[in-house]
Amino acid sequence: MNIEKIKFGNTEFYLVPNGISLGKEGGEITFQKGDLSFEEIESILIKNDTISQIGLSGELDWSRSDMIYSEVLTKQANYIVETIKIDTDKKDDNGNVITETNDIKTDVMIAEFRLPDIREELDALKKENETIKQSLGTILISNLERGV
Repeated sequence: MNIEKIKFGNTEFYLVPNGISLGKEGGEITFQKGDLSFEEIESILIKNDTISQIGLSGELDWSRSDMIYSEVLTKQANYIVETIKIDTDKKDDNGNVITETNDIKTDVMIAEFRLPDIREELDALKKENETIKQSLGTILISNLERGV
């Protein structure tokens, strides 16, 4: 299947046509559910720190790390992802082959994203600062033990 994908952190999902509606402040991404449960997908979105679109070529089209999951996830069954034309064995009065259309449907998830508010940004900076402190502490102790 040659289709664009959306990647949340390290997990990829197939996009639906025109499935990305993100602006500066946030928006929605509609993607095929696949085999994962609602809870598994929501867990991936909560842990996620980067949204990336993988193009038809399999290469990265774009990536964003400024958005967070809004904790709004909707499942929609029988979403039409493609309509194909099928030639029938029937002909019209002019001798032209009659075609019928067939909708290809799947279950999709619609996830909402937004920019973090000031408190969420502050919390993220505090966590990052704590990680840096721990790393520096480990380096200092290691250097002291080696006599550097």
